[in-house]
Amino acid sequence: MDSPIKTGVKVMRQAVIVSGVRTAVGKAIKGSLRNYRSDEMSATVVKELLRKTEGKIVPSDVDDVIIGCAMPEACQGMNIARIISIRSGLPVDVPAQTINRFCASGLQTIATAAEMIVAGGADIVVAGGVETMSMVPMTGYRYSPNPHMSINYPEFYMSMGLTAERVAEMFEVSREDQDEFALRSHLRAATAFREGKFNEEIVPLTVQELVPGIDGSQTTEEFTFNEDEHLRPDSTIEQLSLLKPVFKKGGTVTAGNASPLSDGAAGVIVMERKLAEKKGLVPIVRFLGFAVAGVAPEIMGITAVIAYTYMASVVFIQPPLIRLLTTSRERQIVMKPMREVSNKEKILFPAIAMMVIILLVPKSAPLVSMFMIGNMFRESGVVPRLTDSASNELLNISTIFLMITVG
Repeated sequence: MDSPIKTGVKVMRQAVIVSGVRTAVGKAIKGSLRNYRSDEMSATVVKELLRKTEGKIVPSDVDDVIIGCAMPEACQGMNIARIISIRSGLPVDVPAQTINRFCASGLQTIATAAEMIVAGGADIVVAGGVETMSMVPMTGYRYSPNPHMSINYPEFYMSMGLTAERVAEMFEVSREDQDEFALRSHLRAATAFREGKFNEEIVPLTVQELVPGIDGSQTTEEFTFNEDEHLRPDSTIEQLSLLKPVFKKGGTVTAGNASPLSDGAAGVIVMERKLAEKKGLVPIVRFLGFAVAGVAPEIMGITAVIAYTYMASVVFIQPPLIRLLTTSRERQIVMKPMREVSNKEKILFPAIAMMVIILLVPKSAPLVSMFMIGNMFRESGVVPRLTDSASNELLNISTIFLMITVG
């Protein structure tokens, strides 16, 4: 593979996704995939990923397989990524690793794969995620909280439903807002399904089930599973408003606006851009950056806002600004790893970028000012601790503005 660094020449490897598929999403416990193993689901996905390249990528080309799984035990335990790799037909000398970042496990695999490729550690990586919430419960089979944490920080083990209630309270997200968002999501997904927009991304699964007869005999039924089971195309705001809260008395989170328990798998092929072009593969998307953040466990749902803002200011705003304002030699000094960038730099570079935006678009001044205030709160440590709701409102607004600006 080509080195990402060449003396005297500016070379930056790029990571792109060239293939992506998923299974249809099944209802956990009562759905079509309730008895379908995770490794079998994901192996089918990996086979389809390679098939879609039409022979331009063969199994032996893969440098690594990275699979995310939030509850890696039982039928999805051990190093399930390795099992999936071999089960899908990849050679035994292709390594594999399983990643757990809970809900973001699958997303993390793509970021890890892309960063490996950009750094020159790999050229082609299969990344994805898999979960059977039917066969492995959310807390696993042997739930064992840390005694010290249970006594001193019980919120660490708070259910996701209650954390959603906390977020709704802290950031004033009304029941009506949640119901409207849920309805819009279902209707959009139903429209996309009706128009066939999911056809190319869904790989069908052949499901076999044993059906007992009244005389004690058993027969095998076989069917093809290729439709998401959670869509509610006939849902209305009136129906959603009648549902009772399920996690807290007087709360706002219901079965209609909460995330359901699901079974399914998805995957992508991430590879180096020049190699993709050489092989005649057209990139679907290019990896630009990835950021993570931490907040108090009891309000874990707001973490993405912090990460988005960090990525926008440090990953998207800072690098082009540095290229604009510095020489090549100066860039070698300034372009440091994220954790080595000082708080002053994190505020300075976005500030200069925002001033440029104001000059180009004067009407953006109010929103830009909100971003700068939110950014200063974040870098001073206020926002990650989430003790100032006003700063978080500014953060939300600035995030939306940044996404529009960067997009």
